[in-house]
Amino acid sequence: MQILSIRFYPLVIFSIILVYCQKDSLITQVYDGSMLYLFLNLLVIAFCNMILPNYLSQSSVINIGAENFSFITSLLPVTACLLQGIFFQDWSINILILSTIISIILNYEVLHRKFFALS
Repeated sequence: MQILSIRFYPLVIFSIILVYCQKDSLITQVYDGSMLYLFLNLLVIAFCNMILPNYLSQSSVINIGAENFSFITSLLPVTACLLQGIFFQDWSINILILSTIISIILNYEVLHRKFFALS
């Protein structure tokens, strides 16, 4: 399977601009090893925030299908709000209700077909 898109280019471009603007201290950063540390951190951020989620999303579309993937993906705001309330004890009831209503509206056709087609 190929990764279809990597949206990491702006981060790389802005990092290069930042390094260029800091070119006076660049030579000392190369010699003391902090530039290598920053580069490795940039690669970890790229892998964890861009490459891995894209790969997992694309493999789940292949494995479970586009319709089921979009249904599950539309429930992510509700899941995030519930996890925020459980782990941080910060309940946003208005956002939870609103995101639940929006998820139901977005998935109305799928829900109607699955639950009301049986009766």
